[in-house]
Amino acid sequence: MLFKKKTKYDLFWEWFLEKEEFLFENVEENGMEIAKMIQVELNKVHQELQFEIPFIIVNDKRDFIISADGIQNVFPEVVSLNDVSPELTLWNVIAFRPRTYQEDQVVDMEGISLGYEDVFFQYELTDLPIDINVYIRGYDGMDNRFVHAYFILLDTLVGEYDSVTLIGDTVPNILDESKIEELIPIKDIVSLLDKLSLSN
Repeated sequence: MLFKKKTKYDLFWEWFLEKEEFLFENVEENGMEIAKMIQVELNKVHQELQFEIPFIIVNDKRDFIISADGIQNVFPEVVSLNDVSPELTLWNVIAFRPRTYQEDQVVDMEGISLGYEDVFFQYELTDLPIDINVYIRGYDGMDNRFVHAYFILLDTLVGEYDSVTLIGDTVPNILDESKIEELIPIKDIVSLLDKLSLSN
C-alpha cells in the first residue's frame, strides 16, 4: 500500500491540532510565548508567513489569521496552508488579513502611532490595479516605521488580498498640512476600490 507523503502544510496543522486547546487557553496570558511557538512552526512552511490572533472570542472560537504580510509571491503559501486546514473545534482559520475597519483604528509601532486621520491619498488612473500617492502625517521621507504602519492600516481597511491585488504602486510622501484639502482621506479608498471592482 502506498502512503501519501505529508506536506509541510499537513505537518503544520498536525502540530496545531495537537496544541489547539493549549493555544486557545493561553494566548492572552502568555501571548509572547504562544506567538513564538506558532511563528517557529509557520517558518517551517515559509519564512515570510505571519499570523494574527484577535483576542475577541465569537461563538466559543478565536480567529487564526494567516498572512503573507503583503508580499504577493507568498500568497500561494497562504492559500495552500488554508486549503488543507482541518476542522478545528476552537479556531476559525482565515486566509489573509480581512477588512476590519474601525473608526478609531490606530497602529502603534516602535514609538509611533498612526491612525486613519493621519493618512491621505491621490490617484489618477481608474483602471485596476490603481497606483496611489500616499501622504502620511509625521513621515519625513526616511522613517520606514510610518510606511510599515500605513500598510497595516491599509490592510485593516481593504483587506490584505485587495490591498495587494487592487492597488499597484504605493508611493509614500511627506504630508504638507496646508494642502490637505486637495487630498482624499485614506478611509475613502474602500468605496473607490469597491466601485472600480464592480465596473471592471
